[in-house]
Parts: sequence; C-alpha cells; structure tokens
Amino acid sequence: MMHRRTAKERDRGIDEIAKTAQHSDDYDALQAEFDTMPKVAERAEFTRKYNSLGVSTFVFLLVWFLGAMVFFFTKSWTYGTSLYFTYTSLTTIGYGDLVPQSNADKPFFVLWTLIAVPSVTILISNIGDTVVTLIQKGTMWLGQRTILPERSINNKKSPKKKGFWSIKNVEKAVNEENAREIEEGAVPDPSRNSKGIRGDIDKLGEAVETVEEERGHGDSMAAQLAREIRLVLKDLGKQPPRKYDWEDWKRWVGLLGNGPKGLDGLRSATTHSDPSEKGKSQPHNRHWIWLGDEGPLFTGENESSWILGKLCERLEQVLMEEVQSDKNNKNKEQ
Repeated sequence: MMHRRTAKERDRGIDEIAKTAQHSDDYDALQAEFDTMPKVAERAEFTRKYNSLGVSTFVFLLVWFLGAMVFFFTKSWTYGTSLYFTYTSLTTIGYGDLVPQSNADKPFFVLWTLIAVPSVTILISNIGDTVVTLIQKGTMWLGQRTILPERSINNKKSPKKKGFWSIKNVEKAVNEENAREIEEGAVPDPSRNSKGIRGDIDKLGEAVETVEEERGHGDSMAAQLAREIRLVLKDLGKQPPRKYDWEDWKRWVGLLGNGPKGLDGLRSATTHSDPSEKGKSQPHNRHWIWLGDEGPLFTGENESSWILGKLCERLEQVLMEEVQSDKNNKNKEQ
C-alpha cells in the first residue's frame, strides 16, 4: 500500500520535472530529480499518516455509536446513557457507575470490548504520528523564534552552511559532530567499532588509500572512492539516518559516472502507478537515479547505505581496470 502511494507521488514528481527539465544528461536535471525525491517521500508519508488517522477515527466512531445503539435497543439505558457508558469503556476510564445487567448485554459487552479497545489503541497511535507531531513542530518553531533564537536553522545572522567540496572539510565536520555528540552525553554506537563488515570495509578503504599513495597516485579515482567510502561509512547506522545535500551527491555523481552522461549504471526504470498509462508518457519511460525502482526511494535503504553500495561497486570496477591495465603494460614490456 505504501509502495503504491509512493509510486503515485513519484508520478506527480516526474510530471513536475518534465515541465522544467527536458534533458537527463546535465546537472540541472539531476538536481531537479534529487530535489524531487524528499518531496515525494514527504508527500507519501503525509498521505499515509492522515489516511490512517481518518480510517482509525471512523472505526472508533463506528464502534462507539453502534455499541451504544445495541445497549439502547436492549432497553438497558437511554441512548445518551449508552453513549456515556460505551465512551468510558472505550477509553478504559470505567467509573463503575454503570454495568451491563441483562443476559444479552453481558456477552455482547465481552465481544464488543475485544474490538473496541484495540481500535482506540490504534487511534491514539495515529494521533501521536500526526497531531502530536504537529504540536511538537509548532512548539519548536515558536521556541526558535523566541527563547532559543540562536538554535534556529533559519536564523539569518548565522552563516550559510556550505557544501562539502573537499575531503578535509568532510572529515573536519564528521570529527566535530562526533565530538559534540560525546560532549552531550551520547552513548557511543557499538556498530561504529572495527568489528564486523563495517570494520572490514573501513580497512579495505584504508588499504586502497595507502597503496595508491605509495604508487604516487594519491588523487587517483580508486583513492578518491576509498576516501568517500570511509566517510560514508561513518554515517551508516545513524539515527535518524543522514540526509545528504546536493553538493555531496554532485561530488559522488562525478566519481561514479565521470559526469552526468556516464550514470547509466545508476539509473533504473520506473513502474507507473496506473497500468493503463504505462508506455504513454515519455518522461515516465526514462530511467532515473533517485526516483527509479532501484533507487533509494523504493529500495527501502537509507541514503548512506545506498550510496555506500554504489561506491563499493564502482571501486571494485576501478580496481579491476587498474589490474587489467597493469597486466597489459607488463605484456607490452615483455
């Protein structure tokens, strides 16, 4: 259900991109697609939450009013009193001033509560996902503009956060963030240690960097990919998951495809949400990176996990090319 809703929002996003970006092989079109991805995810999540809230509210009211009607028709109480009794039972208040009396009321009440109480639990959960979240956001918004203005991300006096253009800037930001988390009393993530597959990937990246530097190729494609892999690895498993900006992705686009025109390996097709429209719209027939069926939006992976996999695949490809190139050079020398 969620996948289908996301597909519908993606179709809307693709239509919006088609109006502004006509070509898929330039950075402007890629940025338009990248900017659309969080919008699609946000709209799909918004629709899911409020649809769930609407359905759970309807079920709650249905169980409440129909339960009261049954007690009314059994001539136990008036309809108003029946509404009062069913409401206090639904909300588990249970004052005890009213109890089922007849032989028909008692078994019905047992069966009714098996449906009624879970429906209230689901409603409260959906209210927490929507209404409470809105209140929290409103409170934070008000606080950032009154008693805590220095923490406002929209504070005009604070300098704009520049994109990470160099490896040194990324490493500095990561180290500062880790130090800040420790100072605030955050418990270190045990998954960030050197054990397991993460540690193996980190050691592999370090080994590739070392070998490339010893060969005098510190700025080679393999060395750059290894450094990026080790940096992305630091974000793996973070909660909430790290969201990268366009400058980060633009740098990775250059590494993974040597520019926008070499990204066919990252692109994947899209499944149209309406089968009757499949094949009719040219923009939907294009292959996409972030909006494709195998992109981070639909695979269920977070951005860190998805890009880490692509960087590792690209590093493997580059290393194989280097090995083959060395073999060819040796054969020529012989």
